[in-house]
Amino acid sequence: MRDYSKYYVGREHCFDPWKVMPYSLDLTIESDCKEFTSELEESLNSKEIKWMTKKSRFSHNGQGVFIVDQKKAKELLKNKCPWEEKWQAQRYIPNPMLIMNRKFDFRAYMFIASMDPLMILYHDGFVKISLVEYEAESSDLASHLTNTKIAEKSLKNKNITSEETKALLEDQSWSFEHFESHMLSQNLISENWMDNTLRKHIKKVMFHLVRMNLDKLLRHPRVFELFGLDFLIDTDLNIWYIETNLTPSIGSTSEEKKKVNTKLVTDIIDLEYSLLYGADFDSLLKKTNFEWVFDGRKVGVQRYHGLLEEDCV
Repeated sequence: MRDYSKYYVGREHCFDPWKVMPYSLDLTIESDCKEFTSELEESLNSKEIKWMTKKSRFSHNGQGVFIVDQKKAKELLKNKCPWEEKWQAQRYIPNPMLIMNRKFDFRAYMFIASMDPLMILYHDGFVKISLVEYEAESSDLASHLTNTKIAEKSLKNKNITSEETKALLEDQSWSFEHFESHMLSQNLISENWMDNTLRKHIKKVMFHLVRMNLDKLLRHPRVFELFGLDFLIDTDLNIWYIETNLTPSIGSTSEEKKKVNTKLVTDIIDLEYSLLYGADFDSLLKKTNFEWVFDGRKVGVQRYHGLLEEDCV
């Protein structure tokens, strides 16, 4: 992210890494690690949570994610810099927007339909809502994270029936349409905010993420991949990219989520068959819920489908 941002020096309006995602430090880099430990030492007597730590790879279902409260900070300060394992520290967003006093985030899907030519598509995901009321200084992960597995684990510790558990999980995942209706009813967004701001911002992030990692991706026309990207909104309506999931779960704990993911998988299969057998990809795409991010078959600024200005290409 930092190296990629050098391409936009003097053009920060096009891409500024710490306006895209919370300030992050790679704890395997000594200077980053020392910066992190220095901040922990300075705020050791404060109950305010300022950081989260995340294991960079091969962690799922909320595993490898920790809230750095006072107890965790004291534990982490015992580590020597740099860390051997691939961990990151990420600045905690202190003012998350809440739904019914619960924290939430977005899952959006990025589909690379082809690596040669490069074809990147966006698909709505769903809104994930914590089942535990938000407390800024709580050490309970379920208060800070919205992961379904963490939610299920949290419910096991409560004296409720399986029917009550099912009902709670049913309301944990909202479609984007459900979320938009809620936000409009609370007068928190304008009529076209989802299309003109949220989706457009997410698509831009998707493009930059792919371009900064092109050297790690196999350039072959038969290569395709689905990614799950998570975003958080704060009370100022800033949209923060949190992380990318290489193997996103496409199961369903609610009817809304089931509807989204069933259509997603069906459309992926149809689109890949069209590329494989030379069918009319563009006509088929119009019948899906996918939207263009980047089309490498085109030339010039047309490739970007209105996402990037010429000075930002």
